[in-house]
Amino acid sequence: MSFCIFYGFVLYLFFTCSPASNVNVKDGAKIVYIPSATFTMGTDSTEVSFLEDLYLKATSGDYDKEMLKMEFPRRQSTAGNFWIYQYEVTNSQYKMFCDQTKRQYPADPDISWFQGYFLKNPNYPVINVSYYDADAYAKWAGGDLPTEDEWERVARSSDRRLYPWGNSSIGFERANFKPLRNVIGDGYPYIAPVGSYPFGCNANGVMDLAGNVYEWCSTTYRVPFQDPTDKTIYRIIRGGSWSSSYFELRCAHRGFFNENLKAAFIGFRIVIRKAQETTTPIKTAVTSPKQEQVSEIKPEEVKK
Repeated sequence: MSFCIFYGFVLYLFFTCSPASNVNVKDGAKIVYIPSATFTMGTDSTEVSFLEDLYLKATSGDYDKEMLKMEFPRRQSTAGNFWIYQYEVTNSQYKMFCDQTKRQYPADPDISWFQGYFLKNPNYPVINVSYYDADAYAKWAGGDLPTEDEWERVARSSDRRLYPWGNSSIGFERANFKPLRNVIGDGYPYIAPVGSYPFGCNANGVMDLAGNVYEWCSTTYRVPFQDPTDKTIYRIIRGGSWSSSYFELRCAHRGFFNENLKAAFIGFRIVIRKAQETTTPIKTAVTSPKQEQVSEIKPEEVKK
């Protein structure tokens, strides 16, 4: 019986998180097609009490009401009809970009664990790159950084799921984030290699949308009460990171940073829109788009 259960899990992962091998020839990245769909984006003020109950208890107070307000209002958005990288851009892919364009390698973060990070960890997500670095890579690879609507379309799929994988609780097999890193331990004290959490994939097989590293989006953010003379531009980041709480791993969570920031917790992935296919060589093995699994959120079904 136990063998059957294990085998069932293996089949689940294979069919759910292993889409056909579609590749961007430029950098060898696996890509997943996201069909166009209208979906519910953001958070409604009526959900606040539910979220407060869920996260105040789960995180022992590691919860930010002001950040939650950034998600208002809940609204309908339409996005899709593009390819997205199945994983975040890796060190090896970014090194290829730097070598071909004579761009400087990103510096290793000033933490002892990260010494030699960029060159010694080819299958880890690239970090310590600004928005401009990420955007330059995207253009070189024939794509763009996603808008935040596109990013949430991928994470949410076409329903109102709480996390990329659905509404079930977060566990060590789903994402790399602060509580698990500090309490349980998954073998990775900080960042993990891409694809290390297969049970955290979305309905299309896109991996690592929650935790590990935040991801730059192209969408700008106007900081409330920002001095009109302050010309600093902020960009939205999505997905949470290895240093995040449960709260930041939700599909609707929004963060923002100065677009010039380079940090140990921010990376990126790119999208290739259908109109760009004529100039971006794609090795395609898809016979039909992967069917999304619908997972409508019901508060009483969400495990804390």
